[in-house]
Amino acid sequence: MRRGTTGLVLLLSLVSIIFCINLIADTIRTSDGKEIRGVVVEEYKDRYVISTSLGEIRVMKSNISSIEFDEQEDNLIRLADKARDARNYTKAREYYEQALKANPRSRAAKDGLAFLSLQVLQKEESKKRSILAMHAEIDQYGAPTAPAAQVKADESTALKQKVDSLTGMFLVADENGPRVAGVEANSPAFDAGIRKGDYLVAIWGRLTGYLSFKEISDLLLHKGSMDVRCTIERVVDIPIATDRNGSCSDLIGLHLEMKFEGLTVTDVKEYCPASRAGLMKGDLLTAINDASTRYMPYEKAIEVIRKTKSDSLKLTFRRDVIIWKKEAL
Repeated sequence: MRRGTTGLVLLLSLVSIIFCINLIADTIRTSDGKEIRGVVVEEYKDRYVISTSLGEIRVMKSNISSIEFDEQEDNLIRLADKARDARNYTKAREYYEQALKANPRSRAAKDGLAFLSLQVLQKEESKKRSILAMHAEIDQYGAPTAPAAQVKADESTALKQKVDSLTGMFLVADENGPRVAGVEANSPAFDAGIRKGDYLVAIWGRLTGYLSFKEISDLLLHKGSMDVRCTIERVVDIPIATDRNGSCSDLIGLHLEMKFEGLTVTDVKEYCPASRAGLMKGDLLTAINDASTRYMPYEKAIEVIRKTKSDSLKLTFRRDVIIWKKEAL
């Protein structure tokens, strides 16, 4: 009788686990009829990254027939982003506001609404500029036009110069995304805490991994906006204590907690190696010694730190910053 009861309990537990897994999963249906269930962890302009039991899978948006998110907030944010990309700003605002009601702490919804608020200023500014553009076109009528390739090159150079002029940072293309190749001292980017070698991983909540330089520039140079909300990623090497039996604070001077966003720095000791390396409260650790922390339990993260073989620890972290441009365009 006990065996039967135990077996029944195990069976019910297994069914419950399977039911819960299915309940919380996001679902992507592809054009060829396949169904992929898991958790969408990243969204780029042209693809999603979904975590499944078989690992992370990248699915191109062009191959997706439908997608359903488990969380109401996620569904609303995706609908808002889609409407924003289609320039249906009224509908986008409605979705962002609904998402904010579902989760008043939603950063994606707040960033989306902040971005949309700039459209009002942009429309007013565009009316003024259209008149000037008409006069300029009349003045330049009949002037010889440059070859298309030369015009494109000139436009690219002009965009880079504008980004450098208004933000003080020089961006270059990298296999990991846009990298900061240089930062002017006392510039808006420098004052925001951006340094040479940082990666610009998101602008206004949009991941930059697969965006063109023009798309990145358009987000940075958005008309009518004095501020730009960005997320940077930085890699640092910090010395680690030789005695590996202490707490994380004893080892590297950091207090860490596993929060909803991931492994987060909740405090930094003064004058410790981590402080000197520039880490701050609120930073999100995305990798330890190149090992991703995305699915890493807190205890495992501390174990990786303690088992570091060298005298230094390699940390990759992300930070939200606000760049206040020199002037609005």
